[in-house]
Amino acid sequence: MSEGEKRLTASTVTEKILRHPGAGAAAAVVGSGAGLLLGDASPTALAVGAAQLLPWLTGVLPALHAQRQCEFLEDLQQQLHGRCDPREVNEDQYTVICEAVAASFSTISSEKLSVLKAAAIGAAVAPETVKAHATPLGRLLRDLSVVEVEFIVAKVGAPGVTIIGSNEPESADGRLYVRPDSPDEYVVSGLISLGLLYSKESTWDTPMYAWSPMARKLVDLLKAGA
Repeated sequence: MSEGEKRLTASTVTEKILRHPGAGAAAAVVGSGAGLLLGDASPTALAVGAAQLLPWLTGVLPALHAQRQCEFLEDLQQQLHGRCDPREVNEDQYTVICEAVAASFSTISSEKLSVLKAAAIGAAVAPETVKAHATPLGRLLRDLSVVEVEFIVAKVGAPGVTIIGSNEPESADGRLYVRPDSPDEYVVSGLISLGLLYSKESTWDTPMYAWSPMARKLVDLLKAGA
């Protein structure tokens, strides 16, 4: 691929991302970062553009935040460059990549930005991971915390999860028993509310939760982009 073709490819990917309605809430900022994504602007340009379009950002977002956003966008552009032909990107890939970019403007966590980057790259290089599930995956990328994502990745192989007073973190059959009032209980409660864990059976008088197929889809997506 010639340099001209590579540059056209990068431009096309960026244009498709910036046109997506999922980036609506961050449209002004993403628009000001178009030059950055195309390699025509310095990391400072995005922060300056955002401050001009939304003056209140100067009192809310520190310079470090703006710098992280710029680094995220630059690195994502480099990672996508040459690994994804925009002419072959389908709607599901397009949706997840754009949702990840839009969600990046709602966090100052470098760990969350890493999750979003992995999701965007995974969608680009492994379309089967987002096929027919782009909308719920995009919602999860926005709503899940880093702690919740880490819990899912580490525990999605457990055949069941329950909240019960026990001195053992796992049973003999691999099921995960979470202690009440522990940090993991709050994580499990959040995952239940998001539909990633659902009640499948009961152990005595305590519900036993099973992983939703969407949890495994998310893990596959993140691993593909790691």
